[in-house]
Amino acid sequence: MRTLASPLKASLYFCSVVFAFSLFLSLLEDLVGDRAPDIPIQLPLSSLMAFFPLVTACIFAYRKEKGKGIRHLFQRVIDIRAIRRKVWYVPALLLMPAVLSASYLVMLLMNVRSPNPICNGR
Repeated sequence: MRTLASPLKASLYFCSVVFAFSLFLSLLEDLVGDRAPDIPIQLPLSSLMAFFPLVTACIFAYRKEKGKGIRHLFQRVIDIRAIRRKVWYVPALLLMPAVLSASYLVMLLMNVRSPNPICNGR
């Protein structure tokens, strides 16, 4: 199998494959419309796009080294020793709560009501 020439080309290739998967799912959602399968929490079909980077990485790892590549990929994901400067755990753990808190504060200051959670009565 050919290898890509540079990390930049590999990154662009990865992003373009993720974009293509996402575009396909978006078009599929437009075609299916309201006939989509009933998901218990009523998420749109496009919410599955969140998993495409992981799926794409697994596909690339499998193409390169078969099952060994996927095992190595997941070992790297959970390898705590790979992060040399432990200070990076702080933004990794606190960034999302900080963004959500800031958006909630902005909503309060603008007197915007928080949206009701979507529930299908099950």
